Amino acid sequence: MHFEKPTGFSARWRKRGYRRAVSILVCAAMIIPLFCLSPAWAADYTPVVTDENGVVLADGGKTIIRGATDVFVAPEAGAVYYYTFADSYVDVYYTGAPGDPSGSIFDAPFAVGSPVAKISDDPDNETGIPVDGTGRIEVPAPQPGTQAVLKVIAYQGDTASGVYTHVFALDSIIVTDGGTQVYQDYGTTAIRDSINVYISPNEGTEYFYTFGGDDATVDVYYTGETGDPTGSILGASFVNGTKVLTISTAPDKETWTSVSRDDDYQINVPKPEPGEQLKLKIAAFAGDVLTLQYSHTFVLDIEEGGESGFSAVLSGDKVVASIANYSSSALRGSLNLAIYAADGKLAYFETGEFNAPAGGTVNYTSSVDLDDYPENSTIKVFCWDEDYIPLFDSVAL
Repeated sequence: MHFEKPTGFSARWRKRGYRRAVSILVCAAMIIPLFCLSPAWAADYTPVVTDENGVVLADGGKTIIRGATDVFVAPEAGAVYYYTFADSYVDVYYTGAPGDPSGSIFDAPFAVGSPVAKISDDPDNETGIPVDGTGRIEVPAPQPGTQAVLKVIAYQGDTASGVYTHVFALDSIIVTDGGTQVYQDYGTTAIRDSINVYISPNEGTEYFYTFGGDDATVDVYYTGETGDPTGSILGASFVNGTKVLTISTAPDKETWTSVSRDDDYQINVPKPEPGEQLKLKIAAFAGDVLTLQYSHTFVLDIEEGGESGFSAVLSGDKVVASIANYSSSALRGSLNLAIYAADGKLAYFETGEFNAPAGGTVNYTSSVDLDDYPENSTIKVFCWDEDYIPLFDSVAL
């Protein structure tokens, strides 16, 4: 199982995402640009991108969206356009002697392990996606907590112009600690006691909230005679044992708690019980129309000097595991994630080594995409020592 390495690991390069990083101008002494650019040509062919209403989206700008949307590249005669969504990049770290920049082409800080540069994807006429004659580019709905960075470049033959960049972010309810800390939609936070969080309200919007675990869902299956819908109030397929409906908990104004404007849109988050996933869910209504939903999970933080522990939570389409080691020696072993189908059969398994230093906590994120597996799957995470003996009880998600 491949887990992201914890912050501060010793390496020169750390790859994020799956696209190969292509050259950008990190500094003039290091990389030669991939193309020579005529100022006159650039002025004529720099991409112009508009939204569905024809409004120009500024180069280097940002747009908040609520789902997938289309944008359009305004065509210029003789130009061919390529694009990519640059969600991968390479972090570059300083690995020389502390305080000794000899031979370094990067700027300070000159401390071992300090990030000094970031190399990101740019489209070109080989790796980029060609824009068709309609000029249309479909922007996917960004995942909660992420941004979709669109990059477009124009070519005239083999000559390229400057890269156009625009950021798309998912509209979300903003929840803070009343200061600078933002509790990310679909994120997880460890707390040691009850806390207050605050909604940053929008005009004309009402907010309601509730606490719970994972969203409660009930799968409904057809149990009548195959091909005979007599008496069934559900739609096809009329095959015995076939799933026909999922009933889930939906936000409403009657059973959820209203967030008071007089209370500065404050919500009190109680202290979670050990091993509990306390999920705060917020719904925004404009009149009677549900406009946005938000979710953030709170778990109990293990106090320093207390008992070592192991936990795992769902975060978006990933599993995040945490090992808190407050013993006097390092903990080493393996983290193991198993996904079981509804019939109990193993559908997926991955494993990876970990090393939790004495007196510290390490977090890992699994590589599996949970969206690839049915909602009625069972997820279990195990923490074993080097002899495959469980260090902690397994966690079922």
